[in-house]
Amino acid sequence: MSWRTAPKPNPRRPPWLLVPLLRTFTHEIYKVHNVKVSHPPDHLVFHPDFDPDVVIKPILSTYYSQFFGLFRRGDNGKYREREVRIWMAFHAALLKVWEGGDVEEVVEGFWECVEMYFDVTKDAALNRAPVA
Repeated sequence: MSWRTAPKPNPRRPPWLLVPLLRTFTHEIYKVHNVKVSHPPDHLVFHPDFDPDVVIKPILSTYYSQFFGLFRRGDNGKYREREVRIWMAFHAALLKVWEGGDVEEVVEGFWECVEMYFDVTKDAALNRAPVA
């Protein structure tokens, strides 16, 4: 196949390493929910002045370089809007679950954001092995 007939890359096709990382993000959302509900009602995490970033920031810092390492920066040195929006959706999902949101709704909302920017669905990503 010559370069003239080679198919153009689909900008909505995710990098092959993104799908396993999105699975991990989903697992982390459930894990934050499980951590919070595992504490007794009088625990420090339920105090009104408790900062949820104490729990969430270590998760975000763990995955930040992995996530953004999958993408190239644009000519202006910034990432595209879709990458930033998915990262923000992950952060928002963690916060919403911590604040008592329904974990299933939060996961669905996160995957709706992913599906807006990439040709990958929650069912396909969570129920199949990664494509190499």
